[in-house]
Amino acid sequence: MPTNKADQFSTFCWNQLATPNLDEAIVFYTALFGWDVIEEDLADGGTTVRLSHHGEFVAGVHLFHGGDARWEPFLLVDNIPDVLVRVSEHLGQVLEADVSAGAHGTLATISSPSGTQVCLWKAGLFPGQGLINENNVPTWHTLLASNLAVEHAFWANVMGWENVHEGSDTEQGIFQHPSNGNIANSRTPQEEMKPTLGELDCRWVPHIQVSDCDQTIEAAKTIGAKVLLEAEDVPNVGRQAFLIDPLGGVFGIYTPNVI
Repeated sequence: MPTNKADQFSTFCWNQLATPNLDEAIVFYTALFGWDVIEEDLADGGTTVRLSHHGEFVAGVHLFHGGDARWEPFLLVDNIPDVLVRVSEHLGQVLEADVSAGAHGTLATISSPSGTQVCLWKAGLFPGQGLINENNVPTWHTLLASNLAVEHAFWANVMGWENVHEGSDTEQGIFQHPSNGNIANSRTPQEEMKPTLGELDCRWVPHIQVSDCDQTIEAAKTIGAKVLLEAEDVPNVGRQAFLIDPLGGVFGIYTPNVI
């Protein structure tokens, strides 16, 4: 089974879910994707949850009391301070800098000029997600943003990505890394998505790979999910949909194109 590589810098390496209700979140995601659960007590008295698939870490879950649930993607970097300099140079914001996670690694949180947030991860003993490119595992990300020109320029300058458009379509694209290939796709949110996305209407959304996107939508609806955007075929990506979990967390599912 394919595993994550600890030296693929400027790529997404893991995701965590911040949720106002750990128990409800665990019930939903384990039912939908068949993930196993490991709960850990933290030194500050809190609790964190690791979700696994085939014995390998696939996502983290932690308690969050600031509103609806939200997914927090992490980008693997070799040097956090260098990235933070580029963020400031290109009008982004550093929301958290060099937060220690002990022996596991170091993290930071940044946002683009439009407000799109992502976490940076400098790995210690924890390189990130254990499995990639396998069903029921997060394997793709989408940037939703109304001002894609600003977003494309920012992430190109900060992470070294190139954005490739499909023909003349500037409302969708693929982020590519010179060494690591396709990283994510970008798209403008459709009108029906904007009330859920809020005023900024921009965010990174992780996608869990599934064998059948349409069947997974129906299964998710039976356990409390809502459909943010119905399944559609995205060039160079696959069949993709956006869902909202019962606690308000936006996530995606997709079935990749068969090559």
